[in-house]
Amino acid sequence: MTSFAIDTAAIAPAWKAFQVSLPVKIGTITSEREFKRVVKLMNGLLDVVGDDEDHELAGLLDVVGQFVEEYETRITPCLTLPRTTCCGSCWTSTG
Repeated sequence: MTSFAIDTAAIAPAWKAFQVSLPVKIGTITSEREFKRVVKLMNGLLDVVGDDEDHELAGLLDVVGQFVEEYETRITPCLTLPRTTCCGSCWTSTG
């Protein structure tokens, strides 16, 4: 594996500025409220990007979509179970 230098001093302010410019935090989705906000962002990106894989925001749409998919995969199967057999974490995060 080839290693490469990461200039964290340059990346950190860029990441912070990027996060501040968005209506939601980009990262692991931890609640139903956050999920709804990220889906709204994803839908807005879909309206702009469409199926244009070369669009300058296509990569952001991919990342946001992966966070949405991960949350749905983690929560949805549990919600189909009775509360007595569910792990409980999804019920506390979704209400």
